[in-house]
Amino acid sequence: MNPRILIVDDDPDIRTILALRLARAGFEVATAADGSEGLAALQHVKPSGVVLDLLMPKLDGFDFLATLQRGQPSPPPVFVVTQADDAAVRERVHRLGAERLISKGDALGREFAESLARRLSIGNLHPLPTRAAALRLGLFAPEPTIGC
Repeated sequence: MNPRILIVDDDPDIRTILALRLARAGFEVATAADGSEGLAALQHVKPSGVVLDLLMPKLDGFDFLATLQRGQPSPPPVFVVTQADDAAVRERVHRLGAERLISKGDALGREFAESLARRLSIGNLHPLPTRAAALRLGLFAPEPTIGC
């Protein structure tokens, strides 16, 4: 079984790009559109790590981190992915328990999945073929079979 990652981001394009990259690298991926959905998903997804945006409606990344730290005895490591990358934000997310803050530009690059695997101390991931990854994410419908 491959490690699971929960992506929490309100931007559907960012969620899709991150999900495809991580699935292609061999992670099982679940997504949530905001912090409230993300906290609810933690109960059934049980991820090895969380990739979290900070600026979201309903429940933002800061409140997600605070709630996670209060509500779970051993929460999964959280990797904050944001465009709000300054010293005050870095200090605040680390104080709230985030493992690392990564700029969105870096997170969308190809090296992010490998970096994430290293940070989670996961050995060799078993990459999924591109089409299989997309099918698992529900981005493509399976090709219809035609009976003879």
